Amino acid sequence: MKKPSNRRSIKFIMSYHNNLFDVVQALSHQADVRILSPRPIHGRKYLPAPVAIDTLSVWKFPQFDYPAMISPLDLWRKLNSSTTHVVTKHRHTASNIIPWLIAKLRGIPVFTIEQHQRRNVVHVLSFLLGVKTFPAPPCINPDRFAATTHASSQSGQLSVLTVAKFQQRKNLDVLVRAMTALVGMDTTHQWRLTIIGAGGSHQERKHLQSLIEELGVSDVISLHHDVAAAEMPQHYAIADVFVLPASKEPLGYAVLEAMASSLPVVTTTDVGAAQYLSAANRDFVIPPKSVTALRAALERISADRIHMRQIGTANRKQIVQHHAPDAILSQINNHL
Repeated sequence: MKKPSNRRSIKFIMSYHNNLFDVVQALSHQADVRILSPRPIHGRKYLPAPVAIDTLSVWKFPQFDYPAMISPLDLWRKLNSSTTHVVTKHRHTASNIIPWLIAKLRGIPVFTIEQHQRRNVVHVLSFLLGVKTFPAPPCINPDRFAATTHASSQSGQLSVLTVAKFQQRKNLDVLVRAMTALVGMDTTHQWRLTIIGAGGSHQERKHLQSLIEELGVSDVISLHHDVAAAEMPQHYAIADVFVLPASKEPLGYAVLEAMASSLPVVTTTDVGAAQYLSAANRDFVIPPKSVTALRAALERISADRIHMRQIGTANRKQIVQHHAPDAILSQINNHL
């Protein structure tokens, strides 16, 4: 059966991450959505049922130490005549040049989602190729996360959660050292830290585990690896504070998941998602890589349980008003 002519066919050309889940699910109710990814999707990632994913062929140049490039021939075939829109991510990314050229040759409008700007030669080229940009705040469905007051907030225990890849720039070692200092100094609270990691470096993960054992805090810090995305709301629901101590972090989608879960957040000035925090939470945005600053921020945020809950409520309100699918779709539809 032929598709109605007014039904859009949108192709996202980018590596798929779970932070695309809500936006592609929302779009799938009004358009045919397909992800064309240069990387295969891993089992721990999940897609909305109506959305399909194709893995693009790539050309590799190991002799030149050059990163893989999307095969123009494969992309030409997959951007067929039924495609009405192409969406890429970030104007400054060189891997977008092939998709932009193929789409222009095919006569398909191209839109690039821009969540942070970095100007370079590729950025200039995008204008020459007629690529349109829309600044789209990250999308997250708050209904997937519980608006809870958080279980341990009525007791002496205080549960801290972080969700990050095992990468050096995530500064998880800084968090471990800050927690170790808190455990040794603060007798008011029973501090607990849960680290949920995914991907990244196996060596970094081993280093972190060794550090936890060396500091003698294995009884208060637990390390988890590759937790299924569908299980993540449960982990947010039993936490009291969320921390992302990263450096050079363009977004930090886990911050938005924590906000949707009514959690107060401690993060750094290097984390892009810090701009989306409620006004009440912005006092807890600190410089990266400082054990002292992180420890002090956790001490301050934990000093008043009622204020913690108020911050969490304000964070969830931010998500509902500005990042829920309906809010983001209205912006996207104004551009597509």
